[in-house]
Amino acid sequence: MTGRTSAPEEPSVTLCCVAGGAVYVRYARHLEESAEALFTPGARNRFELIAGEEGWPSGTMFRWHRLLENMPCTDYVFLCDADMRCEGPIGPEILSPHVTVTIHPGFVGVPADELPYERRPASSCRIPPGAGSTYFAGAFVGGPRAEVIRFATAVADLIDQDVRNGVTPVWHDESALNKVASIWSDLHVLDPSMCYPDDDSEYVKRIWTRPYERKLVALDKAGWERAGRTPRHGPARRALEAVIGRTATDRLRRFVVARRTN
Repeated sequence: MTGRTSAPEEPSVTLCCVAGGAVYVRYARHLEESAEALFTPGARNRFELIAGEEGWPSGTMFRWHRLLENMPCTDYVFLCDADMRCEGPIGPEILSPHVTVTIHPGFVGVPADELPYERRPASSCRIPPGAGSTYFAGAFVGGPRAEVIRFATAVADLIDQDVRNGVTPVWHDESALNKVASIWSDLHVLDPSMCYPDDDSEYVKRIWTRPYERKLVALDKAGWERAGRTPRHGPARRALEAVIGRTATDRLRRFVVARRTN
């Protein structure tokens, strides 16, 4: 791996959320509260909420477009899902001269042929069988501003190509992210600490071979909504069920269903 830039001595960092609709804006504001004390990778850290599309899957599929239209002018920019919560210190370990990506918690150590890449030839996001080795979560991605612009442009271009051809990528922007990551020359890879499941019991029992830190937690929105609670009042009753399915597709579908708000 070769760096293109050196890290600033006192970097400025923006944590961005693209959120559309009152529910996701509410989650983003709770994330902002938790980030104030715990998200401190740079000397100057800020949170920015960007207005996104409403509805599914437009809200997630076009967030890279919204980020490009509203790119913060800081040294580093990170895009984060709105329905997350900082629970542990997040420091300079996330900073790199390269694009930073996060291993999906439900696919740690899963064989390449079981990873839920977009495989359909009709999609621009296709990763052919035999290619790819790690499946990355769309929940936390970022890096130096210039690198993020390059990466985000590549992701948005793939989505635009599929939309023009009448194709919806199987896992929306996450499929495009994994396609770009599969051909990107340099990546800074973070473990699932930065997309940690709210309830980790099934992951610990069935998937992971070692523990990870609870740093950035993926909330169980469905559990909180059923309980009539907000995401900052403690651990969820039931978290992501991604690892229960026998196949990779079932596993990721359960991850998505558990986290989306219908």
